[in-house]
Amino acid sequence: MSEPVSVEEIKRAARERVQARLEMQGGEDMVLDGDPIEEIAAAHERHAMRVRATARTLKDVARFNYLGDTSEGRTATRNVRLSAVDHPESLYNAMMANADAAVRIAAHLREDKAELLGQEHQAQYEITNTRTAR
Repeated sequence: MSEPVSVEEIKRAARERVQARLEMQGGEDMVLDGDPIEEIAAAHERHAMRVRATARTLKDVARFNYLGDTSEGRTATRNVRLSAVDHPESLYNAMMANADAAVRIAAHLREDKAELLGQEHQAQYEITNTRTAR
């Protein structure tokens, strides 16, 4: 049985791993690679794309895997199909709603970024004009 590890040792090891990763990336932050808002928006769009691809794999559930030619088999097949694809609250519809939400979040992030940049430019303009007016 191994010796228990102290919290301080865990923290030290984590700091060393983070530092090593930073050094490997040339001292850059692990997350930021350019515009952080665009990075987050792009991550949401990638998530949406992956979720949609996974959801599309559900379209054939209970279409090709028939559960038998008995009343129980047909009922089970229908119930599986209903919960996976056909019902308004099916797995497929829930996954597509998740993907749609991710795309909306990405769009809102970009809108917020544009609005913030506009406000920043307006403030800079006002500061510049206030200085020159004096």
